[in-house]
Amino acid sequence: MESELTVVKFPFGGQLAASLKPRERIVSISMTEVTTLLTLDKSYRHSCNIANRVYHRDGEDCFIPETLKARQIRMGDAVSSDYMSEACSVLESHGIDKDSGIIDESSDIPASARNPDLPEPVSEQQIAEVVEPLNEGRGDNEKIVHLEKVAGTEASAADCVYVCIDDVGVKHQKEQRNTDKEKDRKYVQNTVVHIQQTLTAIGMKNAFRLLVAFLLANGLMENRRLIFLTDGARDIKENIAAFFGFREYTLILDWLHLKKKCKEYLSMAGRQGMRKDERRAQGGQGDGHKGTAANTLGRECSGGNQLSERTR
Repeated sequence: MESELTVVKFPFGGQLAASLKPRERIVSISMTEVTTLLTLDKSYRHSCNIANRVYHRDGEDCFIPETLKARQIRMGDAVSSDYMSEACSVLESHGIDKDSGIIDESSDIPASARNPDLPEPVSEQQIAEVVEPLNEGRGDNEKIVHLEKVAGTEASAADCVYVCIDDVGVKHQKEQRNTDKEKDRKYVQNTVVHIQQTLTAIGMKNAFRLLVAFLLANGLMENRRLIFLTDGARDIKENIAAFFGFREYTLILDWLHLKKKCKEYLSMAGRQGMRKDERRAQGGQGDGHKGTAANTLGRECSGGNQLSERTR
């Protein structure tokens, strides 16, 4: 048995022995916690090196990267399996196919979740009362404008459920490092959903199945406004539409990616303007794509599909 003090050897059999792999050890709860925390931001190899140094392990008592990796994967699989099993039970209790997680006309969900009685969003006058003091002393290019579009997306936080979704790619750790060949990096895609707690799953559809079950189990779709904050990735938007297209929701592009989009379109507009000037200098007309980038930027930053999209 593995513990903080030492490795204790004793004979045992039965179901406990059958549950372990060859050379696998029983690990105390506190030791499991320590090694798990180490592997959160360090490789298995580095985690073992730290644990061996701190606990003065050497020889056959050393922590082995392959063993630690197998243990962590097994623990993760067990937790994920429990989460998904609970989610499937919730989905089936509402007449939803547990394999797809898609809510359709035959699904037995509350009417207040399918057709929520949503309160009116914050009025333009209420927005103006907050924005006008902020605009005082600002130049025309710095003032907050389009108050009617802001009012259409804002509402009381008590009436909203904010869902942040992102796909996180983590490097796949190799059991052995080969320094002779060029780097061949492989990534594992984990979908992270943040509501009032964080849901993580391997695969977008599994994450959305967990999300639907979580919202139903906690009554968070009943007379609530669903607001998704994303980076605008196509697969995320498509899955939101597939899983929540039966009701109204709002899609908002997060500020980081909104700024990135604006810079990209401004750069496009600048490059097109330069090419147009060059064509004019050479005697050409250069009006074929006039305003294309500027018009696209205007749609993106004035409440278009990427900035704020309310969908039914």
